[in-house]
Amino acid sequence: RSLNNARAARARKGKAADSATGDIKNQATVTPPAGATCASTCESSSSTTNTNSGKPALGIVKTAAPEAFAVGQNGTYGISVTNTGTSSTSGLITVTDNMPTGVTIRQPVASNVSGSGWDCSASTANQLVCTTSAVLNPKVNAEIIHANVQVAAPFTGSSAVNQATVSGGGADCSAAGACRTSVTTPVNAPALTVEKVLQGTLKEGVAASYLITVTNNGQAATVGGTVTDVVPASLTINAYPSSCRAAAQVLTCDVPADLGIGAQVSYTIGVTPNAGSAGSAVANTAKAGSDTGDASCPTAQRCNSTTNNTVLAPELGISKRAESSSFTLNVPAKYVLTVTNNGDANTSAGAPVIVSDTLPGGLLLDAGH
Repeated sequence: RSLNNARAARARKGKAADSATGDIKNQATVTPPAGATCASTCESSSSTTNTNSGKPALGIVKTAAPEAFAVGQNGTYGISVTNTGTSSTSGLITVTDNMPTGVTIRQPVASNVSGSGWDCSASTANQLVCTTSAVLNPKVNAEIIHANVQVAAPFTGSSAVNQATVSGGGADCSAAGACRTSVTTPVNAPALTVEKVLQGTLKEGVAASYLITVTNNGQAATVGGTVTDVVPASLTINAYPSSCRAAAQVLTCDVPADLGIGAQVSYTIGVTPNAGSAGSAVANTAKAGSDTGDASCPTAQRCNSTTNNTVLAPELGISKRAESSSFTLNVPAKYVLTVTNNGDANTSAGAPVIVSDTLPGGLLLDAGH
């Protein structure tokens, strides 16, 4: 095309790539044909700077696995950061996640927080801190951060609520709710029921036994722990299983770890009422501890079981009568003594009943009596 003191215009349309960063500069160059030169009125090149109106924006999503945690068990949080804006990020991006109460990052922390391209060396057991200088183009995700965590036993509450935030990268996070995410994870726990019963009756000097049964009616297995029984001083502890131990009158029995849902464990405790305890009321309580993973114990009613029993004993009565209404001098006569047990227990074979009778003056006991 021949130009003589004229101008030619060409329009070109283009679209900035998602990976474009900063300002957009465009330079056009015209090359005169052979034999032609550019005078002062002829531009050989031009450039224009178009201000890039796009901005980065950071989105963050947090997940938990499994969908429900369990006390004393491990779980994993996953954190994903995405550039949801229209321009690439620039500068340092920081993710911060304060662990909820009762949840900590497993030890050693350095081995349990990871994400390719992320530096998580500032993390502690209670706080995840990860940074990256990687450029995130629009619609691009950073590598997922994983944190392996452990749920404490006991755990107070029914769920763990956790919030993670992201900042930096040139994004504006000042708007309410921006650059943060929350995840609520149910936390399953054991729920223990303790039942204590007296097998038979309590009789002074006679061995008896209590049966303590612990049942897990919760949604997770136990983590171990104990059941405690403070035996009254009027009873002597004389037998218990190998999973129990006695210190004076305090009996402590181990609850096995991983006592599953619906499972139970029992303990038979042998006791003997001490001398002098007959007729006394004996209250005896067994209770499960919170070290089982059940945070409601030992205060919850289902965690305690109390027996109230009276120590039974024989109750002897004696009556005396003369066989005749009157005695005659030098004529043999008889008294009849009758002993009756009006109590709730038999007399002991090892403790014979002794009856004594002091005769009044003027009476002599016949020989052989």
